[in-house]
Amino acid sequence: MTAGRGHWPAVWVLSVGFFLVSIDGSIVVVATPNLMTSLGADTDLALWVTSAYLLCSAAPLLLFGRLGDRFGRGRVYLVGLAGFVVASGLCAAAPGIGWLIAARALQGVAGAAMAPQSLAIIREVTPPARLGSAMGVWGSTAGVANVVGPALGGVLVDAAGWRSVFLVNVPLGAIVLALALVIVPRGSPRRIGMDPAGAALSFVGFVLIVFAIQQGERFGWGVVAGPVSIPALLVAGSVALLAFVLVERRAGERALLPLGVFRLPGYTPGFVGVAAVALIVTAVPIPLALAAQQALALGATGAALLQLPIGLGAAALAAPAGRLVDRFGGRPVALVGVSGYVIGSWGIAGAIGAGSIPLVVLATAGFGVANSLVWASLAALAMSGVPGRLAGAASASYNTGRQLGAVLGSAGVAAIVQAGLARQFAGDPTLLASAVAGVVPGAAVGRYLAAMAVAVLAAGLAGLVAVPLLARKPRTRMVTGGRGGAAETGAQR
Repeated sequence: MTAGRGHWPAVWVLSVGFFLVSIDGSIVVVATPNLMTSLGADTDLALWVTSAYLLCSAAPLLLFGRLGDRFGRGRVYLVGLAGFVVASGLCAAAPGIGWLIAARALQGVAGAAMAPQSLAIIREVTPPARLGSAMGVWGSTAGVANVVGPALGGVLVDAAGWRSVFLVNVPLGAIVLALALVIVPRGSPRRIGMDPAGAALSFVGFVLIVFAIQQGERFGWGVVAGPVSIPALLVAGSVALLAFVLVERRAGERALLPLGVFRLPGYTPGFVGVAAVALIVTAVPIPLALAAQQALALGATGAALLQLPIGLGAAALAAPAGRLVDRFGGRPVALVGVSGYVIGSWGIAGAIGAGSIPLVVLATAGFGVANSLVWASLAALAMSGVPGRLAGAASASYNTGRQLGAVLGSAGVAAIVQAGLARQFAGDPTLLASAVAGVVPGAAVGRYLAAMAVAVLAAGLAGLVAVPLLARKPRTRMVTGGRGGAAETGAQR
Protein backbone atom coordinates (compact mmCIF):
# COMPACT_ATOMS: atom_id res chain seq x y z
CA MET A 1 0.00 0.00 0.00
CA THR A 2 1.27 3.43 -0.86
CA ALA A 3 0.43 6.75 0.72
CA GLY A 4 -2.73 8.20 -0.73
CA ARG A 5 -4.40 4.96 -1.87
CA GLY A 6 -7.06 3.74 0.52
CA HIS A 7 -5.16 4.40 3.72
CA TRP A 8 -8.21 4.64 5.99
CA PRO A 9 -8.92 0.87 6.32
CA ALA A 10 -5.34 0.35 7.52
CA VAL A 11 -5.57 3.32 9.87
CA TRP A 12 -8.74 2.00 11.50
CA VAL A 13 -7.48 -1.58 11.84
CA LEU A 14 -4.17 -0.45 13.33
CA SER A 15 -5.95 1.95 15.68
CA VAL A 16 -8.31 -0.74 16.98
CA GLY A 17 -5.34 -3.01 17.61
CA PHE A 18 -3.58 -0.19 19.46
CA PHE A 19 -6.74 0.36 21.50
CA LEU A 20 -6.69 -3.27 22.67
CA VAL A 21 -3.09 -2.88 23.81
CA SER A 22 -3.72 0.48 25.48
CA ILE A 23 -6.89 -0.48 27.34
CA ASP A 24 -5.35 -3.64 28.75
CA GLY A 25 -3.11 -1.59 31.00
CA SER A 26 -6.09 -0.08 32.85
CA ILE A 27 -9.02 -2.45 32.41
CA VAL A 28 -7.49 -5.08 34.69
CA VAL A 29 -7.10 -2.77 37.69
CA VAL A 30 -10.74 -3.05 38.74
CA ALA A 31 -10.58 -6.85 38.42
CA THR A 32 -7.83 -7.13 41.05
CA PRO A 33 -10.08 -7.77 44.10
CA ASN A 34 -12.08 -10.39 42.22
CA LEU A 35 -9.03 -12.31 40.97
CA MET A 36 -7.44 -12.16 44.44
CA THR A 37 -10.46 -13.96 45.87
CA SER A 38 -10.70 -16.42 42.97
CA LEU A 39 -7.01 -17.36 42.91
CA GLY A 40 -6.28 -16.96 46.61
CA ALA A 41 -3.56 -14.37 45.91
CA ASP A 42 -2.25 -11.74 48.28
CA THR A 43 -2.10 -8.05 47.39
CA ASP A 44 1.58 -8.00 46.33
CA LEU A 45 1.17 -10.83 43.82
CA ALA A 46 -2.14 -9.49 42.52
CA LEU A 47 -0.63 -6.07 41.83
CA TRP A 48 2.03 -7.76 39.71
CA VAL A 49 -0.72 -8.74 37.28
CA THR A 50 -0.78 -5.08 36.23
CA SER A 51 2.89 -4.30 36.88
CA ALA A 52 4.19 -7.20 34.76
CA TYR A 53 2.15 -5.99 31.79
CA LEU A 54 3.26 -2.39 32.08
CA LEU A 55 6.90 -3.36 32.59
CA CYS A 56 7.04 -5.75 29.65
CA SER A 57 5.13 -3.42 27.33
CA ALA A 58 7.60 -0.57 27.98
CA ALA A 59 11.09 -2.08 28.19
CA PRO A 60 11.36 -3.74 24.71
CA LEU A 61 9.74 -0.93 22.68
CA LEU A 62 12.97 0.41 21.20
CA LEU A 63 14.10 -3.07 20.16
CA PHE A 64 10.80 -3.89 18.46
CA GLY A 65 10.80 -0.56 16.67
CA ARG A 66 14.13 -1.37 15.06
CA LEU A 67 13.05 -4.94 14.30
CA GLY A 68 10.13 -3.47 12.37
CA ASP A 69 12.53 -1.34 10.34
CA ARG A 70 14.59 -4.42 9.57
CA PHE A 71 12.06 -7.21 8.94
CA GLY A 72 9.01 -5.24 7.79
CA ARG A 73 6.69 -3.35 10.12
CA GLY A 74 3.55 -5.17 9.02
CA ARG A 75 5.15 -8.55 9.65
CA VAL A 76 6.26 -7.62 13.17
CA TYR A 77 2.85 -6.09 13.88
CA LEU A 78 1.03 -9.25 12.83
CA VAL A 79 3.31 -11.45 14.95
CA GLY A 80 2.73 -9.15 17.92
CA LEU A 81 -1.06 -9.13 17.42
CA ALA A 82 -1.20 -12.93 17.14
CA GLY A 83 0.90 -13.18 20.30
CA PHE A 84 -1.41 -10.75 22.08
CA VAL A 85 -4.48 -12.85 21.23
CA VAL A 86 -2.79 -16.06 22.40
CA ALA A 87 -1.52 -14.41 25.60
CA SER A 88 -5.00 -13.06 26.34
CA GLY A 89 -6.40 -16.57 26.10
CA LEU A 90 -3.67 -17.84 28.43
CA CYS A 91 -4.53 -15.08 30.93
CA ALA A 92 -8.20 -16.05 30.87
CA ALA A 93 -7.34 -19.73 31.42
CA ALA A 94 -4.63 -19.19 34.06
CA PRO A 95 -5.03 -21.76 36.89
CA GLY A 96 -3.04 -19.72 39.41
CA ILE A 97 -1.59 -16.31 40.09
CA GLY A 98 1.92 -17.26 38.90
CA TRP A 99 0.59 -18.43 35.55
CA LEU A 100 -1.45 -15.27 35.22
CA ILE A 101 1.55 -13.02 35.88
CA ALA A 102 3.62 -14.94 33.30
CA ALA A 103 0.84 -14.69 30.70
CA ARG A 104 0.50 -10.96 31.41
CA ALA A 105 4.23 -10.50 30.82
CA LEU A 106 3.87 -12.28 27.46
CA GLN A 107 0.89 -10.07 26.68
CA GLY A 108 2.99 -6.99 27.43
CA VAL A 109 5.81 -8.13 25.13
CA ALA A 110 3.30 -8.74 22.34
CA GLY A 111 1.86 -5.27 22.88
CA ALA A 112 5.36 -3.79 22.70
CA ALA A 113 5.79 -5.43 19.29
CA MET A 114 2.55 -3.86 18.02
CA ALA A 115 2.66 -0.28 19.32
CA PRO A 116 5.62 1.18 17.38
CA GLN A 117 4.65 -0.57 14.14
CA SER A 118 1.11 0.82 14.13
CA LEU A 119 2.24 4.45 14.29
CA ALA A 120 5.04 3.92 11.77
CA ILE A 121 2.75 2.16 9.27
CA ILE A 122 0.10 4.87 9.55
CA ARG A 123 2.75 7.50 8.91
CA GLU A 124 3.96 5.51 5.90
CA VAL A 125 0.61 4.89 4.18
CA THR A 126 -1.07 8.24 4.86
CA PRO A 127 -0.65 11.22 2.52
CA PRO A 128 1.08 14.14 4.27
CA ALA A 129 -1.99 16.34 3.79
CA ARG A 130 -4.11 13.81 5.73
CA LEU A 131 -1.58 12.80 8.38
CA GLY A 132 -3.23 14.87 11.12
CA SER A 133 -6.61 13.21 10.61
CA ALA A 134 -5.05 9.75 10.64
CA MET A 135 -3.02 10.51 13.76
CA GLY A 136 -6.20 11.82 15.37
CA VAL A 137 -7.84 8.42 15.00
CA TRP A 138 -4.74 6.55 16.19
CA GLY A 139 -3.83 8.88 19.02
CA SER A 140 -7.32 9.26 20.47
CA THR A 141 -7.44 5.52 21.17
CA ALA A 142 -4.89 5.93 23.97
CA GLY A 143 -6.77 8.81 25.54
CA VAL A 144 -10.06 6.93 25.35
CA ALA A 145 -8.54 3.68 26.63
CA ASN A 146 -7.10 5.28 29.76
CA VAL A 147 -10.52 6.56 30.81
CA VAL A 148 -12.87 3.89 29.46
CA GLY A 149 -10.77 0.93 30.67
CA PRO A 150 -11.74 0.97 34.37
CA ALA A 151 -15.44 1.50 33.61
CA LEU A 152 -15.52 -1.30 31.04
CA GLY A 153 -13.56 -3.55 33.37
CA GLY A 154 -16.08 -2.97 36.13
CA VAL A 155 -18.98 -3.94 33.87
CA LEU A 156 -17.24 -7.12 32.69
CA VAL A 157 -16.17 -8.19 36.18
CA ASP A 158 -19.66 -7.64 37.60
CA ALA A 159 -21.22 -9.60 34.73
CA ALA A 160 -18.81 -12.52 34.30
CA GLY A 161 -15.86 -12.34 36.71
CA TRP A 162 -12.21 -11.36 36.26
CA ARG A 163 -11.46 -13.82 33.45
CA SER A 164 -13.81 -11.93 31.15
CA VAL A 165 -11.51 -8.89 30.97
CA PHE A 166 -8.94 -11.10 29.22
CA LEU A 167 -11.32 -13.38 27.37
CA VAL A 168 -12.96 -10.46 25.54
CA ASN A 169 -9.63 -9.81 23.80
CA VAL A 170 -9.66 -13.19 22.08
CA PRO A 171 -12.60 -12.75 19.66
CA LEU A 172 -11.92 -9.03 19.21
CA GLY A 173 -8.22 -9.63 18.63
CA ALA A 174 -8.96 -12.48 16.21
CA ILE A 175 -11.23 -10.22 14.14
CA VAL A 176 -8.59 -7.47 14.06
CA LEU A 177 -5.94 -10.05 13.10
CA ALA A 178 -8.05 -11.37 10.23
CA LEU A 179 -8.61 -7.84 8.93
CA ALA A 180 -4.96 -6.92 9.39
CA LEU A 181 -3.83 -9.94 7.37
CA VAL A 182 -5.79 -8.56 4.43
CA ILE A 183 -5.43 -4.80 4.89
CA VAL A 184 -2.15 -3.95 6.62
CA PRO A 185 0.88 -3.80 4.30
CA ARG A 186 3.69 -6.17 5.27
CA GLY A 187 6.52 -3.78 4.47
CA SER A 188 9.81 -4.67 2.87
CA PRO A 189 12.73 -6.05 4.87
CA ARG A 190 15.78 -3.76 4.92
CA ARG A 191 19.46 -4.53 5.24
CA ILE A 192 19.81 -2.85 8.63
CA GLY A 193 22.38 -3.98 11.14
CA MET A 194 21.42 -4.39 14.79
CA ASP A 195 23.22 -3.10 17.87
CA PRO A 196 23.14 -5.87 20.52
CA ALA A 197 24.98 -3.78 23.12
CA GLY A 198 22.48 -0.94 22.73
CA ALA A 199 19.56 -3.38 22.88
CA ALA A 200 20.84 -4.90 26.13
CA LEU A 201 21.57 -1.53 27.75
CA SER A 202 18.21 -0.02 26.80
CA PHE A 203 16.32 -3.07 28.05
CA VAL A 204 18.19 -3.19 31.37
CA GLY A 205 17.88 0.57 31.87
CA PHE A 206 14.14 0.72 31.24
CA VAL A 207 13.45 -2.42 33.30
CA LEU A 208 15.32 -1.01 36.29
CA ILE A 209 13.71 2.44 36.11
CA VAL A 210 10.15 1.24 35.50
CA PHE A 211 10.51 -1.46 38.17
CA ALA A 212 11.88 1.09 40.65
CA ILE A 213 9.00 3.48 39.98
CA GLN A 214 6.43 0.72 40.35
CA GLN A 215 7.93 -0.53 43.61
CA GLY A 216 8.40 2.98 44.95
CA GLU A 217 4.71 3.64 44.34
CA ARG A 218 3.73 0.44 46.11
CA PHE A 219 6.08 0.24 49.07
CA GLY A 220 7.57 3.71 49.42
CA TRP A 221 10.93 4.99 48.28
CA GLY A 222 13.11 3.13 50.79
CA VAL A 223 14.11 -0.54 50.80
CA VAL A 224 12.26 -2.86 48.41
CA ALA A 225 13.64 -6.24 49.45
CA GLY A 226 16.75 -6.97 51.43
CA PRO A 227 19.59 -4.60 50.55
CA VAL A 228 18.08 -3.31 47.30
CA SER A 229 16.77 0.26 47.51
CA ILE A 230 14.69 2.33 45.14
CA PRO A 231 17.39 5.03 44.77
CA ALA A 232 19.96 2.35 43.89
CA LEU A 233 17.67 0.93 41.20
CA LEU A 234 17.03 4.39 39.78
CA VAL A 235 20.74 5.20 39.70
CA ALA A 236 21.59 1.87 38.07
CA GLY A 237 18.86 2.33 35.46
CA SER A 238 20.01 5.87 34.72
CA VAL A 239 23.61 4.72 34.31
CA ALA A 240 22.50 1.98 31.91
CA LEU A 241 20.51 4.48 29.82
CA LEU A 242 23.43 6.93 29.78
CA ALA A 243 25.68 4.14 28.57
CA PHE A 244 23.02 3.31 25.97
CA VAL A 245 23.10 6.89 24.63
CA LEU A 246 26.92 6.81 24.43
CA VAL A 247 26.84 3.48 22.58
CA GLU A 248 24.15 4.74 20.19
CA ARG A 249 26.23 7.79 19.27
CA ARG A 250 28.85 5.47 17.81
CA ALA A 251 26.55 2.81 16.36
CA GLY A 252 25.89 4.59 13.05
CA GLU A 253 23.32 2.80 10.90
CA ARG A 254 23.12 -0.03 13.44
CA ALA A 255 21.75 2.25 16.13
CA LEU A 256 18.68 0.99 17.92
CA LEU A 257 17.64 4.62 18.36
CA PRO A 258 19.15 6.98 15.79
CA LEU A 259 19.70 10.03 17.98
CA GLY A 260 19.52 12.32 14.97
CA VAL A 261 15.71 12.20 15.07
CA PHE A 262 15.82 14.36 18.21
CA ARG A 263 17.44 17.12 16.14
CA LEU A 264 14.47 17.25 13.79
CA PRO A 265 12.49 20.40 14.64
CA GLY A 266 9.27 18.65 15.63
CA TYR A 267 10.44 15.41 17.19
CA THR A 268 11.70 16.59 20.58
CA PRO A 269 8.66 18.79 21.36
CA GLY A 270 6.40 15.94 20.27
CA PHE A 271 8.29 13.43 22.42
CA VAL A 272 8.31 15.66 25.52
CA GLY A 273 4.71 16.64 24.90
CA VAL A 274 3.37 13.09 24.70
CA ALA A 275 5.28 12.11 27.85
CA ALA A 276 3.73 15.09 29.67
CA VAL A 277 0.16 14.46 28.51
CA ALA A 278 0.44 10.71 29.22
CA LEU A 279 1.54 11.61 32.74
CA ILE A 280 -1.40 13.99 33.20
CA VAL A 281 -4.10 11.77 31.70
CA THR A 282 -2.89 8.85 33.83
CA ALA A 283 -2.50 10.85 37.04
CA VAL A 284 -5.61 13.05 37.09
CA PRO A 285 -8.25 10.25 37.13
CA ILE A 286 -6.74 8.67 40.27
CA PRO A 287 -7.37 11.46 42.81
CA LEU A 288 -10.55 12.36 40.92
CA ALA A 289 -11.89 8.82 41.45
CA LEU A 290 -10.81 8.82 45.10
CA ALA A 291 -12.53 12.15 45.71
CA ALA A 292 -15.72 10.99 43.98
CA GLN A 293 -15.98 7.70 45.83
CA GLN A 294 -14.53 8.45 49.26
CA ALA A 295 -15.66 12.05 49.85
CA LEU A 296 -18.50 12.83 47.43
CA ALA A 297 -20.30 9.49 47.99
CA LEU A 298 -20.81 8.74 44.28
CA GLY A 299 -19.75 5.09 44.34
CA ALA A 300 -17.74 3.26 41.68
CA THR A 301 -20.29 3.73 38.90
CA GLY A 302 -20.74 7.42 39.66
CA ALA A 303 -16.98 7.94 39.73
CA ALA A 304 -16.66 6.24 36.34
CA LEU A 305 -19.45 8.37 34.85
CA LEU A 306 -17.79 11.49 36.24
CA GLN A 307 -14.72 10.74 34.13
CA LEU A 308 -16.52 9.80 30.92
CA PRO A 309 -16.34 13.34 29.46
CA ILE A 310 -12.55 12.97 29.32
CA GLY A 311 -12.71 9.91 27.09
CA LEU A 312 -15.78 11.01 25.18
CA GLY A 313 -14.11 14.29 24.29
CA ALA A 314 -11.17 12.45 22.77
CA ALA A 315 -13.45 10.10 20.83
CA ALA A 316 -16.06 12.56 19.61
CA LEU A 317 -13.67 15.35 18.62
CA ALA A 318 -10.77 13.25 17.26
CA ALA A 319 -11.76 13.76 13.61
CA PRO A 320 -12.22 17.56 13.84
CA ALA A 321 -8.97 17.82 15.78
CA GLY A 322 -7.18 15.87 13.07
CA ARG A 323 -8.52 18.21 10.41
CA LEU A 324 -7.20 21.15 12.43
CA VAL A 325 -3.77 19.53 12.38
CA ASP A 326 -4.00 19.02 8.62
CA ARG A 327 -4.87 22.69 8.15
CA PHE A 328 -2.69 24.47 10.70
CA GLY A 329 0.05 21.95 11.47
CA GLY A 330 0.79 19.94 14.58
CA ARG A 331 2.67 22.55 16.58
CA PRO A 332 -0.05 25.21 17.13
CA VAL A 333 -2.75 22.62 17.78
CA ALA A 334 -0.48 20.80 20.24
CA LEU A 335 0.29 24.07 22.00
CA VAL A 336 -3.42 24.79 22.46
CA GLY A 337 -4.12 21.20 23.52
CA VAL A 338 -1.32 20.91 26.09
CA SER A 339 -2.16 24.35 27.48
CA GLY A 340 -5.78 23.20 27.71
CA TYR A 341 -4.61 20.10 29.61
CA VAL A 342 -2.90 22.30 32.19
CA ILE A 343 -5.88 24.65 32.53
CA GLY A 344 -8.35 21.75 32.54
CA SER A 345 -6.51 19.86 35.27
CA TRP A 346 -6.38 22.99 37.39
CA GLY A 347 -10.09 23.46 36.79
CA ILE A 348 -10.73 19.91 37.97
CA ALA A 349 -8.57 20.62 41.04
CA GLY A 350 -10.61 23.71 41.87
CA ALA A 351 -13.89 21.85 41.41
CA ILE A 352 -12.73 19.01 43.68
CA GLY A 353 -11.57 21.49 46.31
CA ALA A 354 -14.99 23.14 46.19
CA GLY A 355 -16.71 19.76 46.53
CA SER A 356 -19.04 20.63 43.64
CA ILE A 357 -20.10 17.77 41.38
CA PRO A 358 -21.53 20.09 38.66
CA LEU A 359 -18.24 22.00 38.55
CA VAL A 360 -16.32 18.72 38.30
CA VAL A 361 -18.48 17.66 35.33
CA LEU A 362 -17.90 21.02 33.64
CA ALA A 363 -14.14 20.83 34.25
CA THR A 364 -13.82 17.24 32.99
CA ALA A 365 -15.72 18.22 29.84
CA GLY A 366 -13.17 20.98 29.20
CA PHE A 367 -10.38 18.53 29.91
CA GLY A 368 -11.95 16.17 27.36
CA VAL A 369 -11.81 18.85 24.67
CA ALA A 370 -8.09 19.31 25.34
CA ASN A 371 -7.74 15.52 25.29
CA SER A 372 -9.02 15.50 21.71
CA LEU A 373 -6.40 17.99 20.55
CA VAL A 374 -3.16 16.60 21.93
CA TRP A 375 -2.84 13.08 20.55
CA ALA A 376 -3.15 13.80 16.83
CA SER A 377 -1.10 16.97 16.94
CA LEU A 378 1.80 15.58 18.97
CA ALA A 379 2.05 12.41 16.89
CA ALA A 380 1.95 14.34 13.62
CA LEU A 381 4.46 16.88 14.92
CA ALA A 382 6.91 14.19 16.01
CA MET A 383 6.61 11.83 13.05
CA SER A 384 5.95 13.97 9.96
CA GLY A 385 9.61 14.86 9.37
CA VAL A 386 11.14 11.47 10.22
CA PRO A 387 12.80 9.66 7.29
CA GLY A 388 10.84 6.58 6.27
CA ARG A 389 13.72 4.20 6.97
CA LEU A 390 13.82 5.38 10.60
CA ALA A 391 10.07 5.54 11.20
CA GLY A 392 9.98 2.34 13.27
CA ALA A 393 12.78 3.44 15.58
CA ALA A 394 11.31 6.95 15.94
CA SER A 395 7.84 5.54 16.63
CA ALA A 396 9.28 3.20 19.27
CA SER A 397 11.01 6.10 21.00
CA TYR A 398 7.81 8.16 20.87
CA ASN A 399 5.80 5.31 22.40
CA THR A 400 8.49 4.80 25.04
CA GLY A 401 8.07 8.43 26.08
CA ARG A 402 4.32 7.89 26.30
CA GLN A 403 4.72 4.76 28.42
CA LEU A 404 7.25 6.31 30.78
CA GLY A 405 4.99 9.34 31.21
CA ALA A 406 2.11 7.06 32.17
CA VAL A 407 4.23 5.11 34.67
CA LEU A 408 5.55 8.33 36.22
CA GLY A 409 2.02 9.72 36.40
CA SER A 410 0.70 6.68 38.23
CA ALA A 411 3.59 6.56 40.70
CA GLY A 412 3.97 10.30 41.16
CA VAL A 413 0.31 11.01 41.88
CA ALA A 414 0.18 8.14 44.38
CA ALA A 415 3.10 9.65 46.28
CA ILE A 416 1.53 13.13 46.15
CA VAL A 417 -1.81 11.79 47.41
CA GLN A 418 -0.08 10.12 50.35
CA ALA A 419 1.91 13.25 51.15
CA GLY A 420 -1.20 15.41 50.87
CA LEU A 421 -3.17 13.23 53.25
CA ALA A 422 -0.28 13.20 55.70
CA ARG A 423 -0.17 17.00 55.63
CA GLN A 424 -3.93 17.51 55.91
CA PHE A 425 -4.23 15.11 58.84
CA ALA A 426 -0.93 15.87 60.56
CA GLY A 427 -1.27 15.46 64.29
CA ASP A 428 -4.35 13.23 63.98
CA PRO A 429 -3.08 9.68 63.30
CA THR A 430 -6.52 8.14 63.75
CA LEU A 431 -8.11 10.29 61.05
CA LEU A 432 -5.06 9.84 58.82
CA ALA A 433 -5.30 6.05 59.04
CA SER A 434 -9.00 6.26 58.31
CA ALA A 435 -8.47 8.53 55.28
CA VAL A 436 -5.71 6.32 53.88
CA ALA A 437 -8.04 3.34 54.24
CA GLY A 438 -10.70 5.21 52.27
CA VAL A 439 -13.06 5.85 55.17
CA VAL A 440 -13.63 9.60 55.40
CA PRO A 441 -15.81 10.90 58.25
CA GLY A 442 -18.00 13.88 57.46
CA ALA A 443 -15.87 16.26 59.46
CA ALA A 444 -12.80 15.27 57.42
CA VAL A 445 -14.32 15.56 53.93
CA GLY A 446 -13.01 19.07 53.32
CA ARG A 447 -9.43 18.16 54.17
CA TYR A 448 -9.62 14.96 52.13
CA LEU A 449 -10.87 16.87 49.09
CA ALA A 450 -8.10 19.43 49.55
CA ALA A 451 -5.47 16.66 49.40
CA MET A 452 -7.01 15.26 46.18
CA ALA A 453 -7.19 18.74 44.65
CA VAL A 454 -3.50 19.35 45.31
CA ALA A 455 -2.64 16.03 43.63
CA VAL A 456 -4.58 16.99 40.48
CA LEU A 457 -3.03 20.46 40.50
CA ALA A 458 0.47 18.97 40.74
CA ALA A 459 -0.21 16.59 37.85
CA GLY A 460 -1.16 19.50 35.63
CA LEU A 461 2.22 21.13 36.21
CA ALA A 462 3.82 18.47 33.97
CA GLY A 463 2.32 20.18 30.94
CA LEU A 464 4.33 23.32 31.64
CA VAL A 465 7.49 21.40 30.67
CA ALA A 466 6.20 20.95 27.11
CA VAL A 467 4.57 24.35 26.56
CA PRO A 468 7.83 26.33 26.00
CA LEU A 469 9.08 23.74 23.48
CA LEU A 470 5.82 23.90 21.56
CA ALA A 471 5.71 27.70 21.66
CA ARG A 472 9.25 28.04 20.29
CA LYS A 473 9.45 29.02 16.63
CA PRO A 474 10.60 25.97 14.61
CA ARG A 475 13.74 26.05 12.54
CA THR A 476 14.45 23.77 9.60
CA ARG A 477 17.60 21.75 10.08
CA MET A 478 19.55 19.36 7.93
CA VAL A 479 20.27 16.30 10.02
CA THR A 480 23.14 14.34 8.59
CA GLY A 481 23.46 10.61 8.77
CA GLY A 482 26.66 10.24 10.76
CA ARG A 483 26.62 8.48 14.11
CA GLY A 484 22.99 7.54 14.09
CA GLY A 485 21.71 10.72 12.50
CA ALA A 486 18.85 11.05 10.06
CA ALA A 487 19.92 12.02 6.58
CA GLU A 488 16.95 14.18 5.82
CA THR A 489 15.68 17.68 6.33
CA GLY A 490 12.91 17.93 8.91
CA ALA A 491 10.58 20.88 8.44
CA GLN A 492 7.42 20.91 10.45
CA ARG A 493 4.89 23.52 11.26
